[in-house]
Amino acid sequence: GWQKQNGSHAPTIQGFVESALSDLLQKETTITGAGRTDSGVHALAQAASFRAETKITPESLLRALNVRLPEDIAITDVQIMPDSFHAQKDARGKHYRYYVYEDKIPRTVGRQYFYQFTYPLKEYLLRPVLPLLEGTHDFSAFCASGSDVLTKERTIYKITLTHHDKWWIFDFYGAGFLRNMVRIMVGTLLDMDAGRIPWDALPAILLSRDRDRAGATAPACGLYLDEVFYPDAAVRKEMGGQHGE
Repeated sequence: GWQKQNGSHAPTIQGFVESALSDLLQKETTITGAGRTDSGVHALAQAASFRAETKITPESLLRALNVRLPEDIAITDVQIMPDSFHAQKDARGKHYRYYVYEDKIPRTVGRQYFYQFTYPLKEYLLRPVLPLLEGTHDFSAFCASGSDVLTKERTIYKITLTHHDKWWIFDFYGAGFLRNMVRIMVGTLLDMDAGRIPWDALPAILLSRDRDRAGATAPACGLYLDEVFYPDAAVRKEMGGQHGE
C-alpha cells in the first residue's frame, strides 16, 4: 500500500520513497501523496509532493531516486512546483480503472494485475446501470467500514465500460473516492451479474447508505489509480500501459 502506518514496520510505497529521498538529501524528508492505495492496488500515476532546499536538478533527482528504489517502484517525473502546491489538497479529481478477466479456466500469468470472474458477464445489462452511480450521492453503502471521513458524499463524473474478448475494463472518473469505493462498486456490479443482487436494486442500495446492502469488495489486484487531475495541465501525466506502483 501507499501510506505508512504508525507503529508498523510493514513495507509501503511512501516509506520506500521517503527513505530514498532522505538518503539522497541527507535530511529526513516527508512526502504527501495524492491519496491512498491499499496493498495489492496498482498506481500508474500517483502524485506526491515534498519540500526541500537542494541544488540537485529535477532530472538528476529523478535518476538518483530510481537507483535507490526497489524494482517494483519507479519515479516517472520530477517537477519544481510553487510553494503553495500540495499533492492531496490541490487534486481536482482522479481516474481509477478496474480490470476483469472473464473465463472459467484460471489464467495464471499476470494474475496479480486483474481479477478473474468465472460468470459470463452481460454487457447489455451492465451498461444501463452504470449511470445510476454517476453524479453526487452519499456513497456510504459503497464505503469500507472504519472510514473516518467527515462526509461520505462524493461526485462521480463518469463511468465507462470497455469490453474486448474476455477483458472487461471499468473506468471511474470522480472528484474524490472513499475507502474501497471503486472496489465495492465493481463488486456490486459483478454480484448483480451473477444473480446475487437484483438488477434494479442499485437506487435502493444508494439511498440505504447501508454497506451491508451492497455487494462484495472486488479484489485489490484489478484496481489501478490511472491518473490524478490538477488545475495546471503541466502536472498531469498520461501514464497508460504500464504496470506497477
